[in-house]
Amino acid sequence: MSNLTFKQRIEHECIVESAIAPTLYKAAVSFIEDSGRWEPNEELGYTVSRFWETQRPHSFRELACFRQELGELWQAKPENPQVNRQKSAQRLSQALGRPVEKSEVSGLLRLHPEHTVLRKYETPLGAGSTPYLPPVTAGVWQHVATRYGVECPAEVSLAALVGLGGEDTVVSGFWDWVTANPEIDILFTEGGKKVLAALSQGYAAIGFYGFRAYQAHDPILKTKIAPRLMPEVQRFIQPGRHAYIAFDQDEKPETRHDVEQGRAVFAGLLTTAGCDVRLVLWDGSLGKGIDDFIAAQGAEAFEQLIDQAKPSAQHERTRQRAWARQKRENERQAWLGQVATLVGLPEDADRMAIAKVFRDRARLSGTVEVGHFPRLTLPAEGDRQLIVLDGSKMTRKTSVGLRSIVEEGHLRRWCGVLFSPTRVLAANLAYELDILTIDQYLALPPDNRPAVVWVTACPESAHKLRSISANVVAFDEANECIPRVESGELGNHPELARQAVKELLGSADVVVLAQDGIYRPTIAATQRWGNFDPTQVVVLRRHRPKTEMEIALYLDQAGVGEAWDGTARESNPKANNAFYTWFAGIENAVSHGQTVIIPSGSEGKARTIHRVLRGLHPDLKGQPIDGKYTPHRVRTEFAKNPTTFAPKHDLAWLPTSPVFNSGVSIEGTYFDQQFEYARAFETASSISQRGERNRDAIRGEKIKRRNVYIASRGLATMPHPAVFTPDYWRSLLAGDPNTDAINLAQQMGCMEIASRLGQASADDWLELPEFLAIQAQETYFKVEFLRMEWESNGWAVTEIVHDPQAAETWSQTFYEATQNLIAQKGRTLARAKGKKQAGDEPAGAIEATKHHKWELQQKLGDYPGLNNPEWIESWVIDSGTTGLFELRVRSLVCIAHEQPSLWAELARQHALNAIARAGQHDTADLPCTAREFAIAQLLKDAPGLYSVIKEQLTDWTNKDVVVAQAAAWARENAISLASASSSHQRIHGLQFTSKTPLIRCFHKLLQMVGLDGVCNRKITTGDDTRGLQYRLVKAVDIEAKLAGKLADNGDRVHSLQRQHKRIETDSEVFDALDQVLKQRVGDLTPAWDAIAAQVLEKYGLSRTSVEIRSLTEVLDTPDLQASIQDISALVHLAQESGAEALHQLRQTIKPLYPNLWRLALGTAA
Repeated sequence: MSNLTFKQRIEHECIVESAIAPTLYKAAVSFIEDSGRWEPNEELGYTVSRFWETQRPHSFRELACFRQELGELWQAKPENPQVNRQKSAQRLSQALGRPVEKSEVSGLLRLHPEHTVLRKYETPLGAGSTPYLPPVTAGVWQHVATRYGVECPAEVSLAALVGLGGEDTVVSGFWDWVTANPEIDILFTEGGKKVLAALSQGYAAIGFYGFRAYQAHDPILKTKIAPRLMPEVQRFIQPGRHAYIAFDQDEKPETRHDVEQGRAVFAGLLTTAGCDVRLVLWDGSLGKGIDDFIAAQGAEAFEQLIDQAKPSAQHERTRQRAWARQKRENERQAWLGQVATLVGLPEDADRMAIAKVFRDRARLSGTVEVGHFPRLTLPAEGDRQLIVLDGSKMTRKTSVGLRSIVEEGHLRRWCGVLFSPTRVLAANLAYELDILTIDQYLALPPDNRPAVVWVTACPESAHKLRSISANVVAFDEANECIPRVESGELGNHPELARQAVKELLGSADVVVLAQDGIYRPTIAATQRWGNFDPTQVVVLRRHRPKTEMEIALYLDQAGVGEAWDGTARESNPKANNAFYTWFAGIENAVSHGQTVIIPSGSEGKARTIHRVLRGLHPDLKGQPIDGKYTPHRVRTEFAKNPTTFAPKHDLAWLPTSPVFNSGVSIEGTYFDQQFEYARAFETASSISQRGERNRDAIRGEKIKRRNVYIASRGLATMPHPAVFTPDYWRSLLAGDPNTDAINLAQQMGCMEIASRLGQASADDWLELPEFLAIQAQETYFKVEFLRMEWESNGWAVTEIVHDPQAAETWSQTFYEATQNLIAQKGRTLARAKGKKQAGDEPAGAIEATKHHKWELQQKLGDYPGLNNPEWIESWVIDSGTTGLFELRVRSLVCIAHEQPSLWAELARQHALNAIARAGQHDTADLPCTAREFAIAQLLKDAPGLYSVIKEQLTDWTNKDVVVAQAAAWARENAISLASASSSHQRIHGLQFTSKTPLIRCFHKLLQMVGLDGVCNRKITTGDDTRGLQYRLVKAVDIEAKLAGKLADNGDRVHSLQRQHKRIETDSEVFDALDQVLKQRVGDLTPAWDAIAAQVLEKYGLSRTSVEIRSLTEVLDTPDLQASIQDISALVHLAQESGAEALHQLRQTIKPLYPNLWRLALGTAA
């Protein structure tokens, strides 16, 4: 080839390598040679001055020109190509590791010629994006006509017969003929040689300079525009015409992605114009372009390729899904790299390596003995000891370790308290150790109470233990108990319970912590509160002997928008084949007469599974055990003797819920199979604890395989990496909810209370950020944590391949069971009579339902919907993202804007509640929960939110200033918004980040007050750019979705129907909530005034009761003026109490109200 002339090389390239017919090649390709007068340059549109040149023009030497039908130049291939400065600069940048400007390219290429990139083709200056419509010969014209069965014009046939060249004759008008005959398919491709190769095979082919076969820039204004078809292409577009797109099959992933994107846009434009668009796709190894393919594979193979072309819409959906999967995978890898860096590992570390670092940091290290715990010995009189029992299940922490402590304590005539996570588990522990529960002890007449007593209790009952001087305090499942004490999630009196636990630990001679895999912060918190020095801490670690067991793991690969049972709420069912394959195992076991235990992390899931099995096997018995709906009698019977419960009742299946994650042990071999359900928001520790309550699932005497399904639906895929660090959670907790209470206590002169509140902020939750970080780690890396534990037991872990038909088999059954449960709950709650429960926990399902109804009545008064099952289903049972909680927050936001004095009174009541608790006073009811108030306190300042609520802002775009302001506000307050979220939402991490789109930030804020935004239409904004307009979802939107579902014979419309009900009744429900809330604020004011007076009398500047009216001024902004009489009264009391009291009062009030302070001083004088 090197000895061929340029013309000969081009001819070989076109005719041999690109399979172009020789006659068509001669018709479409011509040559221009540089004779010294720069003819090629002029042909390309360059202005060449032949005199006084300051810079010599580039010499192309000779051009091979691809001509249009009328002879004008479309594209040329030069013998001596120019340097492609842009691509050369990119290569140089990669090689040199720095940006390279175009002006540097020439000099750098002299030093690094290996990075030179040449321009293969030249286009005429100013030609724009013109398609290639070459001249054709009479023979080619006839070939196209024959292929599509279209009559050839007479003059063409005549030219072919009698013309000077016969079929080689070039005949004009071909493209007008194609335009006039829409039955002729058009093949769109890129590059001149591909066009000529396809024409040679009888296909009407049109070519482009590249894969962007559309206009995206205005050629006159030189600005970006929405993509549109080129005018020269538009002439060929008629409804029904078949259009084929055959772009190059590039090897480079980035180039391939760009080509696919361009092809998708072009196909969309053609489809919109009415064409039937199909994509010609092939393996790139068979040839990059269609000319290469034809030359290598032959005309027949190309014809088959055209026949197999895929509809563009179908392919685009497939491509978009594949691209989205790859994008998500890339994002996941990048996220995992960030987490790895966070823990000090290389960026390419895998999930297991990261989880191992998390585990090692959270738990104790060192040697672990294999075997059981021995009997424990109490320290000598006068000595103190913190004993840590860190042992896996079945190492006899309770039956030997704790029992020996109780027995020796009795001999010494010591008293002791043993804590379990819940009341039911405390009762079980008392039964196992043959001691009393706290309730049994308190039920005894004071004169008949034993002097030496050992009792069990849950942490929230700790304040009831003040009459017992405990020598020993023990925590069974310490990782559950201690974090709950620090977090304040303890029944009705969390502050009293926490204080009681701290006092018990501080005075006890012996404290015992029992746990499988105890956390370091659990020991640290106990050591700190109990004031134990390191020499007083004794750690005993045990691991049970290895056993044989297989773990069959069913992992849910959740899709977007899917519900917990694998159905999409507003679209077609999404396959959750993992869950349904897992359930099919349960059904198979029960059908073959086997007994099955089903530990479940979800009460709702446990009941749904029970209902499905009951429907399939009405002749068999099962009994779900949970903490809410199971009758108290049944739950107590199970807790006291779980081993005999199932055999006694002849149960075929037994679903248990998280209330029994720990504390109970089922011995024996009654069950043949174990199937475990783990929900997305559970930690690995919870799953492990619950799964091993049935001890045969460890021993493997009868159960040889555990079937574990782990859900992931609803859990954020990639939370902010900061959620795995204590610092993140510390920042959430640092926004101290006691700030307002501290300010109020100071301004009331209750310095002791203010001091207590301030100390609580630092002392009570010191280790809590570490606990929360560990929970996040165990939630997002639960599979890895569990694998490490199972493999350390010597168990084989196998991931099960899902049955692709499982969802189709079972999803409808589960859907119907779920809807039946919702309807049943709705009917039951509608019929119930409201009644407040007496204790911290309901006695059973009936009491729980009555209490729930009472809570609804406190919010809605006598609203008639409370007795309507359909309304209950929509607003209470299956409320989605818009429930009564969100409407209450909306009401509070409106109160803050419209009634500042009422808002200030609300703030006072919440602050007084904290003050009274800190002072161990009785408190009154609150008009709203602390979380509702905290969220509203934030959202009242969110830009645009109140305007949407009041319908002052009815539509908005993603480019509106108010949307950008709202997003900026949300990002600035992201930590505070996260800290006010419910616990299962906090673990998602920051919801408002720089990566969260502006419009999504705004809509997330709307959802927090029970409003949903929806895209209304596309619009053109004032600057001539396209945008999206949004508004609130309306009933008609849901009606349209319902109509579409019903038209498709869809029967899963219940959630849509309930959403429609909520939208229809939104205004009246809001009005009812709003009215009751405002009324309750006023009704409760006298009670809180009385509490304020009691606190002042006990802790204030004077021990004399002082009447302070609503004290709204201490929390209001300065423009809400305080009462000068109140401040004068406080000044008068301070003057009587001395200079120090007056100084404290001045420091508190003067910065807030300088004018009133001056006036009050004058009045007091």
